[in-house]
Amino acid sequence: MPLNRKEILKIPEIKCLCGGNYFTKVFQGIRPFKFLILKCNQCRICRTIPFPNSRDVFTDTNCNLNYRSNEHEIKWERNRFKINCHIIQKQSISSVSVLDIGCKMGLFVNYALEEGLNIFGFDIDAKVVNVASEALKSRLCIADASHIPFKKNLFDCVNLSHMLEHSEKPLQILSEIYRLLKPEGLLVVTLPNYKGLIPRLRPISWQGWVPQEHVWHFS
Repeated sequence: MPLNRKEILKIPEIKCLCGGNYFTKVFQGIRPFKFLILKCNQCRICRTIPFPNSRDVFTDTNCNLNYRSNEHEIKWERNRFKINCHIIQKQSISSVSVLDIGCKMGLFVNYALEEGLNIFGFDIDAKVVNVASEALKSRLCIADASHIPFKKNLFDCVNLSHMLEHSEKPLQILSEIYRLLKPEGLLVVTLPNYKGLIPRLRPISWQGWVPQEHVWHFS
């Protein structure tokens, strides 16, 4: 349920990404377990209490494989693929090299290849990467986003879609991306927006909290 009280809490043992430890409770729920969403009073980023185990979420192979057979999810994803490809193609670069982080079985990689982009991807879940089509496997690898196995200044663009909110250490991932991008490179980020219209109107039914998976919540 949303909380109307503007009670400010100082929690020394809990730190925000910015280092702050003053928070305001913005939401509390009981499903799938009791949880709180706290907003940092310094930078306004929210966090889930207790933290979900992000490593377990990233390696939920059954969930990732079932996703491939969900027609609604695939239709929604293809609409997003189209938007992201359009953003990338607007760059004034003759041959854009793209890295897709958290590629699963390579759906976006496949779409981007059809659009003429030179793209590669990786995911932490080996089982999901291994079920990708044979045509894609040469462009996919298994890796952790906190330690990406590519040399610096290699890519013109990095695509980071619905992944950053799952990580306990998003700043480390962003630091790795900065290392990989060429000067003037582009980072395309897609995230749930906790200050969007739907969560403002229907905070209880908004599906973006996902407390069992989402560690951080951005606006």
